Amino acid sequence: MTDQFDRSHTTLLDEPVRSLVSLDLSMSVVAIDSSWMDRALCKGRLELFFGIAGERPERRVRREAAAKKVCEGCPVVEPCRQAARLNRESGFWGGESEEERAMAGFPPRSVSRRSVQAAASQGTSIRRAEAS
Repeated sequence: MTDQFDRSHTTLLDEPVRSLVSLDLSMSVVAIDSSWMDRALCKGRLELFFGIAGERPERRVRREAAAKKVCEGCPVVEPCRQAARLNRESGFWGGESEEERAMAGFPPRSVSRRSVQAAASQGTSIRRAEAS
């Protein structure tokens, strides 16, 4: 899992609390329960869920398809997905790619691919249309 706490805001909380919380982009504190991680089928398979720098799109599609298959049989797919959404994680989490999370309104903190930027914009447009 990536860093669970935005280091620029470490002065907001006392030391014992820092390991238990995360900040989302709206700066609200989100409690983290990571007990599910020990039961995750992906444990130790980082290469499948996080692409290499400069990864080609074709390779990413194959890697994410293999990751999705692991997630389909995972007993903790829901808490994994929620943790990724709330913490604005990068990579493949809970059966969702960065694009899928961005479409749902949870883009990663650091958007590195144009496809994720486009998905975030499209997701925002869809949510605005649904709200009106």
